[in-house]
Amino acid sequence: MTKIHCIAEKFMVDSDIQCIQPFGNGLINNSWVIYHQQPASGHLFLQQMNRHVFKKPESIIDNLKVLHQHIDYSGSNANPASNQSLTFPRLIPTLEGYAFHLDSNNNYWRAFQFLDNTHTLKQVDTLQQAGEIGFALGRFHALVNSIALDSIQTTISDFHVTPQYLEQFDLQANRSTKILNNESIQYCLDTIEHFRSFADNLENARIAHQFPLRVIHGDPKRDNILFDDRSDKAISIIDLDTMQAGLIHYDIGDCMRSCCGKKAIVNGEDDVFTEMYFDIKIFEAVLNSYLNQTFNLIMPAEYDWFYDAVLLIPFELGLRFLTDYMNGNVYFKTEYPQQNLHKALQQFSLVRDIDSKKALIEDIINRQKQHYAIDASLI
Repeated sequence: MTKIHCIAEKFMVDSDIQCIQPFGNGLINNSWVIYHQQPASGHLFLQQMNRHVFKKPESIIDNLKVLHQHIDYSGSNANPASNQSLTFPRLIPTLEGYAFHLDSNNNYWRAFQFLDNTHTLKQVDTLQQAGEIGFALGRFHALVNSIALDSIQTTISDFHVTPQYLEQFDLQANRSTKILNNESIQYCLDTIEHFRSFADNLENARIAHQFPLRVIHGDPKRDNILFDDRSDKAISIIDLDTMQAGLIHYDIGDCMRSCCGKKAIVNGEDDVFTEMYFDIKIFEAVLNSYLNQTFNLIMPAEYDWFYDAVLLIPFELGLRFLTDYMNGNVYFKTEYPQQNLHKALQQFSLVRDIDSKKALIEDIINRQKQHYAIDASLI
């Protein structure tokens, strides 16, 4: 019997287990699906939580409980205008009634309902898909906006605080031997120096109380939004480990990075060195659908920092990939030694393309601000 099967038995009776299969390609946690002998009884989604990243996994469990209690108390999470709602998979306790299992190596394991007949997108190709993703993130923000911040615990300190990642990079770069005579790293270093002055923008605005802290997802990338196989509607936003207090700009920037960042085809080939470009049409569709759900809670001043978020989050992720590469690939899972460097290159190429399209991006933001801010004032 495999180790994974032994862990699965903590959540499902052995005789009910049909098979166990690895799931997804997440950068942090390892995941499997436990298939039930009787599909109607429901399959389980099993995860081993990364203790290197999440120092207190209990806080994640507590935050999920707060979220589900809030949704249950609210009665419905559907948008009254469209009656479209989100499903949040429930935590499944162990057979002994615990919220998680702690194995002999102090690894945390937890299980969720597995949502059948769903899929994620490898790339956002259509405006309809973009609209669904905007709906999912916007509906999530609208739902959690009334959760008291003091009821949500911090799962990763200083998450998305770009100056902190820049400081960590500088420390690692000063002691790394991987910088010398490396053209790829030099490209990254040039990008970092060019945009270094932007790193403090969102944090300075937050410190100056330009806008409030809110409950955010923390990692609303394309892969964390589930679509229904039949309707192609977005029905769930998952992987809530990073849900905590923060700026909605972190979520907007990360969502746009993931959905609007496209691989440029060079010489008809798609390889690890492929540059990224920012898809303006997808951006406009995602933002419009997002604001359709959130316009009555977004403050006018928050619009003025959307562009900074779009630029800073891929810049931040590039910093994180490059820092981890220089540090020996200890944070993100990698399939080969250079992978974090290649991912850093892609993010920094995306940053440069976003910068080249600043006027276009800001024009879209200003037009939607004018439309939705006026609507909000009429409520």
